[in-house]
Amino acid sequence: MERIKYLHETNRNVIITGIPRSGKSTVAHRLCQKLGYNIVQLDSIVEAMKRAFPEFKLKRKVDGILELSEFTGFLIEYLKELNDDPPRKKGINYVIEGSDIDLDEYFRHFKPDEFVIVGLVYSLRTPEDIYNNMKSYDNILDWSYYLTDDELVKYAEALFLRNKEYEKLFKKYKIKYYDISFHRVQIFEQIENDVVRLIQEKDNTM
Repeated sequence: MERIKYLHETNRNVIITGIPRSGKSTVAHRLCQKLGYNIVQLDSIVEAMKRAFPEFKLKRKVDGILELSEFTGFLIEYLKELNDDPPRKKGINYVIEGSDIDLDEYFRHFKPDEFVIVGLVYSLRTPEDIYNNMKSYDNILDWSYYLTDDELVKYAEALFLRNKEYEKLFKKYKIKYYDISFHRVQIFEQIENDVVRLIQEKDNTM
């Protein structure tokens, strides 16, 4: 009870997860500016792990999501460290964004209210929409920029299917999620307002 009470008396950290190319980084940066939080981008950690520890089998599926590997255990322990009591007591908080969070594994270690979790999908886009979006907006910083046209078509199809998987997981664990297929800017504003409200709420029953 004391741990749960403490979690409600300090600001919670935020996790932004979901389908690649759904605007996780944009949402995370907006929230950091609004809340005064620090950003943690899991993609950069994954890339560093790949270079430093090649024995870790950090292989990606065709949709860009990590396959389960030794990294999963590391990530869970890393989230525990970020969410530890001393930093939060000092007002040090984080917005953690990335697609590589295994939600099934996550909920074996964390209670539902330990983080504010936000899910992002774009289920109303067709594979063709996804493909055209990448062709229009990819730049040299995107790994998919270097894919052949045939590979990009397969990637778009994989992302389309992955949306459905994410939606099932978000519903399974009652995670608030947003479809950014249309009206992206307005939905980002809604996410910002919703998360800020959740962070500022205090549980008066504790």
